[in-house]
Amino acid sequence: MGRERGANEQRLSSILETVPDIIYRLDTRGKITFVNDAVKKYGHSIKQLVGTSILELVHPEDKKRAVNRINERRTGDRSTKSLEIRLFRNKHAIDPSKTMSRNVENETIFLVSAKGLYDSEAPGTKGFMGTQGIARDVTELKRTEARITQQTKFLNLVLESLPHPFYVIDTFDYTIRLANSAARLGRLSKQSTCYALTHKRDRPCESEGHPCPVETIKRTKQPVTVEHLHYDKEGNPRSVEINAYPIFDKEGNVTQVIESSVDVTERKRMERALRESERKFRSVAQSANDAIISSNSTGNIVFWNIAAQKMFGYLEEEIIGQPLTILMPERYRKVHKRSMERHSSSGESKVIGKTLELFGLRKDLSEFHMELSLATWNVGGDVFYTGIIRDISERKRVEEEREKILLDLQDALAKVKTLSGLLPICAACKKIRDDKGYWNQIESYIRDHSEADFTHSICPECSKKLYGKYL
Repeated sequence: MGRERGANEQRLSSILETVPDIIYRLDTRGKITFVNDAVKKYGHSIKQLVGTSILELVHPEDKKRAVNRINERRTGDRSTKSLEIRLFRNKHAIDPSKTMSRNVENETIFLVSAKGLYDSEAPGTKGFMGTQGIARDVTELKRTEARITQQTKFLNLVLESLPHPFYVIDTFDYTIRLANSAARLGRLSKQSTCYALTHKRDRPCESEGHPCPVETIKRTKQPVTVEHLHYDKEGNPRSVEINAYPIFDKEGNVTQVIESSVDVTERKRMERALRESERKFRSVAQSANDAIISSNSTGNIVFWNIAAQKMFGYLEEEIIGQPLTILMPERYRKVHKRSMERHSSSGESKVIGKTLELFGLRKDLSEFHMELSLATWNVGGDVFYTGIIRDISERKRVEEEREKILLDLQDALAKVKTLSGLLPICAACKKIRDDKGYWNQIESYIRDHSEADFTHSICPECSKKLYGKYL
């Protein structure tokens, strides 16, 4: 019997040496009486630990719980209980003189399962003989759990910081598995479906104009971006842009869909207003008799109306994107470039808000007189310029003709004044000598050299002299 018992103990000892967990036994005072070789990988030796109080290995913050558990054994609690506790792994940690060297890196977290040893013949709380148990290293597990917990908290913070709805939908029954506060709309329950929450429907939407992103992803297995009509918690329709992404299982099946929706109602309203404004602007601009031309901050043409096409000879499709300098004679281009650079850097301009008379350059390279009014405007930080141009060639021609007429009149007036001032007239017959030396009747000469004309009559003196005897 003795030899068989010894053999059994030897086999048991060999088995215990292969166990990765720490197997130990304590006496009634909590001192270690047995421990297997598993302690060696934590920097301890069996010889060092046998006879040492288990409390010397316990982290100070966990000692109270360890003492309570040992005392439970003394009071006769014979059930097996588990305790998560931190033990020091460095062999120097049990040296009281090196207590200050203890740190987190020196700690190992163990899940301890232990039960009391009692004399089976002793009654009640009597016969407590010690404690035996198994300590499993769960350090990495706890660290992994801590990282997951930290990542989960971080993810929740990120989701909660989003101002727009974010949720995860089960593709089997359309229930919402995860959602941030912005997505709950005040009444999200555990069994809420995406279509009941956002569409106020009892089934998934099937509208052609608003395709269901979940159904689309289930069919294509690809991310999708769609515009949808959702309803807020007051039941008001809202236009939203949904970005949806698939989540796959190991077999490649779409099991869940992540949806992030952005309310674009105001953006859509502004886009409609902008389109309407642009339509009205184009309608007015295209019907204008004056050329209306717009350019961006780099001086490239971005708008060109019909009047500009007629005035310069370029079609819209061949002029859009071209530099403004294509419309001006070479002598203006350097000045134009400097003016744009000055306005871009300082905001100063000598021509904006004024009306200028310049020359324009047509597609056929002919020049014409034009009148330019220039304005500037900003959109989203970008500067644009709009010029209203009027062809004043006819006006300039009329002005030139008027100037010529005025010069002719001034010349004629000068000649009339000379006629009235120096008339070589015969003292006897009263004829006037012209520039060629011919003598003309005074009536003919004055009629030819002025706007005056004559009517003939007889004065009283001549009448008496010629016809006195008949009077």
